[in-house]
Parts: sequence; C-alpha cells; structure tokens
Amino acid sequence: MKLKSIFAIAAVTLISFSSCKKDYVCVCSAFGFSGEAEVIENSTKKDAESRCEEIEKDSKEAIASATCSIEKKD
Repeated sequence: MKLKSIFAIAAVTLISFSSCKKDYVCVCSAFGFSGEAEVIENSTKKDAESRCEEIEKDSKEAIASATCSIEKKD
C-alpha cells in the first residue's frame, strides 16, 4: 500500500511539472537576420509552439524564407 502511494505522488509530480506554464519568445529569421517576433507569456510549450507556427505562417506570406522557433524567455 505504501508503495502505491509513492508511485501516485511521483506520477502527480511529473504531470504537474510537464504542464508548467512559462514565458517563451517566438524568434523569426530571414536573410541571415533574426529577431523576437512575439513574447508568449504564461503558456505551455505546446501552446507557445502553436502560436509561433501561426506567426511563421503569417511571416511566410511576406517573406517566403522566414522561419520561426520558440525559446524560453530568460
């Protein structure tokens, strides 16, 4: 019984850390230049990646070679 409790606590701890919300920065680059496109605050990594993909899609309409990726904000 005690072992089940330890595993349950460990599982809850892992889940809570994996869905932790943080601040991310969507960085886009084109023609050898890069810069912050948007700061994505209080977001999960998955949601930040989705938002950055939207930004990249919009950027590609203006500059076909544009690429964007997320980075954790310091």
